[in-house]
Amino acid sequence: HATILELGEMISNPGRTWFSSSGCLFHHQYPVGYKARIDQWERSFLMEIRSDPKFSKPIFYVTNEQTGVSKFGDSPTKPWTEWCLFRKTGQRISGPLFFGFSDPITIKLLTTCKTKTIKQSKR
Repeated sequence: HATILELGEMISNPGRTWFSSSGCLFHHQYPVGYKARIDQWERSFLMEIRSDPKFSKPIFYVTNEQTGVSKFGDSPTKPWTEWCLFRKTGQRISGPLFFGFSDPITIKLLTTCKTKTIKQSKR
């Protein structure tokens, strides 16, 4: 199970989606600045959600804390898939499960996050 280090904050940005897919066990908003740690393959991995300022969407990072090498993607599963391919494990990992988003307690905690509103620029 993941250990949550920081909950982060919710982003409110008109016209942009910061939510998990509707097919997720617990449909929820993704908090920017969220950090969690999990042990896998006898290594410690730091998981983070960062904001992509160019496209105004969340980017999911998974960093091997021993080597500093990161994999990232636009869903919680993508960086874990990259790690599985890199390590040639033949394994499939649920990104939401590893990030902690399949845990009802984590989802409840996310409802306590502050919301930051991003105003759209006028063009």
